[in-house]
Amino acid sequence: MKVKMVTRLAGPEQNAAPGQVIEVSNKLGKALLAAKSAVPVAAPIETTSAPPPPETRTEAPEPEPEPDPPAAETSEPDPDEDAAPELPANHDPTVDELGLEAKVAELLMGKELYLLSEVEAFADLTAINGIGDATAATITTAIADWKTVHRGQ
Repeated sequence: MKVKMVTRLAGPEQNAAPGQVIEVSNKLGKALLAAKSAVPVAAPIETTSAPPPPETRTEAPEPEPEPDPPAAETSEPDPDEDAAPELPANHDPTVDELGLEAKVAELLMGKELYLLSEVEAFADLTAINGIGDATAATITTAIADWKTVHRGQ
């Protein structure tokens, strides 16, 4: 499956920057799409018919509307500027969205744990090679912090 990344992807087998188009497995692709970390890249549509003839105009095109002037700058800060972005209630964030260190995120993705729900469902994080008690506690804290900020839990 081809996707265009919206956020950064860092893993043991694949890294991608925002805007980059990459080929991923269907499972990872679905997880990235569900988390809104990527958008699907449509396959090119093949046509067998001839292209339509070029458009001919006998009248002048309509003028483009004038753009609205920019809003005046205010010196008061926007109270919502530092607020977390609105996410759907059922948003299942990727491990990248949890704010984990890249190495920790790579260890989770190496076990195909791409989403918060998959990490929470994993029986014992310390069973993953490279994750000890302290790192497991860091992951648990990152999940709790994300839920507090984005879900008020």
